[in-house]
Amino acid sequence: MNIVKSAVVAVAIIALIAVSGCIFNPNDFTTDVVKVSRNENTGVKDVLAIEKIETIPRSSIYPDMDILLFFNIVNLDDTETVNNMFVELFDPFIFKDKQYNTYCSDSKNICRSDECYPTAPCTILPLGVQPIRFELKSPSNDEIAGIKTAGELQFRVFYDFNSSYNYQVLVVHMDEILKMQVANKKIDKTLASSRSGGPVQIYAEMRGRDFMVEDSDAAIIFTIKDTGSTGSLKNSAIANGSFVVIFPINVVVNASNLGDNLKSTINCFAKGNEIWCNNTKEIKLYDGESSPLIFNIKSVKGSGGSMATYLIKARVAYTYEIRDKAEITVVAQ
Repeated sequence: MNIVKSAVVAVAIIALIAVSGCIFNPNDFTTDVVKVSRNENTGVKDVLAIEKIETIPRSSIYPDMDILLFFNIVNLDDTETVNNMFVELFDPFIFKDKQYNTYCSDSKNICRSDECYPTAPCTILPLGVQPIRFELKSPSNDEIAGIKTAGELQFRVFYDFNSSYNYQVLVVHMDEILKMQVANKKIDKTLASSRSGGPVQIYAEMRGRDFMVEDSDAAIIFTIKDTGSTGSLKNSAIANGSFVVIFPINVVVNASNLGDNLKSTINCFAKGNEIWCNNTKEIKLYDGESSPLIFNIKSVKGSGGSMATYLIKARVAYTYEIRDKAEITVVAQ
């Protein structure tokens, strides 16, 4: 009985301090009361694949021979369309354009594919397949100095893609936490984090604790990562205005409620019942990962009830590159 009375008195003192306006840090006991776990879902990371690389005739080939390089570009995502996709034969060895007998290496506009080249990019629908063909001519006997010569036809594929991330957060009223502590009970909550497909992914985590307390400050750390296994982010950077985080007004009441630690790179503004934040400078990735983007949120609003779950949305648009090659040998005559 005395233990119960002592607990009630302790809670009353804590509540009195909070109401009196003194600086109050609930971290000491709230994390013992509220337990948050997460379910993570992620779509296909490597959206495009290069398949069925062939040359006709197949290697080995003779000098001054017309050859066909072809392959398929496949969209592995079953929901997202790939836009602005094009192909370049960036290292054609000493092969030539079939029609003009000009070295492909003289210009990237020579020896372009029959479809999906830089000035005429393609769109690939979900699970779609785009065939690609290059019509080439092998080097002459003099150009290989009469020696059997092995080379590579190296090509790359560029495409635009948008990756999205939905991150649920829990906002708990302090009265609910105190009530649970007095009753010696806990709040157990499972939240979801869902990522769309795409090689560039967004990650988020709460700093200090996995939930927010109403009328208290909070912080969320966002990180952008290149998780693709077959390519790389163009220029290892996210372009200006291509990263967006969207907060509901119950989490961020207005743009001024976000700390000023990101003002040099992030701009926030009201849009309907949401606060939108996007990057005003290029975000560089080093070793496949951006520096942490910390959003300090002042005085989380919440619902006024015991607790509520809210959805924070993040989006990133980017250009990605994948590469492959066809190995080919020219036999001297």
